[in-house]
Amino acid sequence: IMNILFVSSGNTGKIGVVVDLQAESIRKLGFKVDHYLINGKGLFGYLRNIYLLRSQLRSVKYDIVHAHYSFSGFLASLSMAYPLVVSFMGSDVKSGFFFRLLIRFFIFTFRWKYFIVKSQELATLIGRKGIFIIPNGVDIEKFTPMSKNECINKLNWNPDKRHLLFASNPNRPEKNFPLLLEAYRLIGNDQIELHVLDNIPP
Repeated sequence: IMNILFVSSGNTGKIGVVVDLQAESIRKLGFKVDHYLINGKGLFGYLRNIYLLRSQLRSVKYDIVHAHYSFSGFLASLSMAYPLVVSFMGSDVKSGFFFRLLIRFFIFTFRWKYFIVKSQELATLIGRKGIFIIPNGVDIEKFTPMSKNECINKLNWNPDKRHLLFASNPNRPEKNFPLLLEAYRLIGNDQIELHVLDNIPP
């Protein structure tokens, strides 16, 4: 059985939803997945975890280490994790030119085995060969297509109006909810209702 270690942020005190769902889907395939949760914010907060992560890598033999987000990849590299797969989440790649240079430095210096992005846009920004474009998956046992009218009835929305859905936490700056509010204001159409999908379990 392949033994995999996921490295990701643990500042909320629990595994992130996207990372946790991905781990569960891999376990269903018969693989073993452990988690190393990073406690610390910013680059230096992450770097304080080098010794602890290195100790876990020495105590358990992992076939693959999968780091979620570039800071997790930096930490895993400096902790001598190999072979290493790094998933970029989007906001890290879009942080600016200097940050992308830092990513390229780590890819080249530490021989990252594979790296994953969610879109062609992110792959182009990184500008390296060997990038896999793998969007986050959907559990088709849980999510199935339904007719729009059926959905509107289940949600108790007004069937006579059009509906605009913001499917994220509006308090996350990178989601840019104020931009949507401004666009909604400019439309100025009371036949369109705005809904925010927040705090809803997957």
